[in-house]
Amino acid sequence: MRYLPLRLLLTLLCASPMYCAAYDGDSDFTLQVKYSPWGIIRADDDDSDDFFNPGRYYSEYELDLERTLGVRAMYEPFYIASNRYTTQVNTSSPDARIETYSIGFGGLNYDAFSYHSGLYLLGAIGIGRAEFDFRDQSMNNWEAFVEANAEIGLRLQEHLLIGAGAEWQHFGEPGESHANYWNFYISTGVTF
Repeated sequence: MRYLPLRLLLTLLCASPMYCAAYDGDSDFTLQVKYSPWGIIRADDDDSDDFFNPGRYYSEYELDLERTLGVRAMYEPFYIASNRYTTQVNTSSPDARIETYSIGFGGLNYDAFSYHSGLYLLGAIGIGRAEFDFRDQSMNNWEAFVEANAEIGLRLQEHLLIGAGAEWQHFGEPGESHANYWNFYISTGVTF
C-alpha cells in the first residue's frame, strides 16, 4: 500500500506513450491563468470498523477559500499546473494557504460544437501534491491528491481563450481519504 502512488505514477508514465501513439489530433501548446473567488475543502470522516484503529476526522481541512489563483501549461495530451488557495484574503495572516502542483492528461476540443461557433471544451485529470500552510505552524502538512476539471469557453480569436469551469481534488492516500476540494473558476488563455 505504501508504494501505490509510485506505482500509479509509473503506470501513467508507461501508458502515456501508448496514448500519444493513438492520439491523432493536432497538438497545441496552451497557457492558461485561472481565478476563483470561491472554493471549499470538506474533510472526510473516515468510517473504520477496526476497534484498534478507529476512523479519523480531518477537521483541519474544513476550509472556506476566498481566492484561488492558478496557472496551467498544456501540450496535448499532457499538462502541468500550479494553484494557490487562500482563506481570509483581507487579513495580513490568513488561517491557511494551500499550494498545489500537478501533472496529468488534458485536452481541448474545438469540434464538439459547430466549427464556426467558437466554443471549446477542456477536460483534464491528474495527480499532484498539496502543501498546507496554516497559521498554526504545527498543523502544516502535505497531501497527495487526484484531480479532475472540466471547462467550457469561447475561442475569441485563433489564439485567445476565455472560459469557465469546475475543479475537483481529492486529498489523501490509497485507502485513506482526507478531504475533497471544489471550486468554480474563470480562465483566460492563449494557444500557440
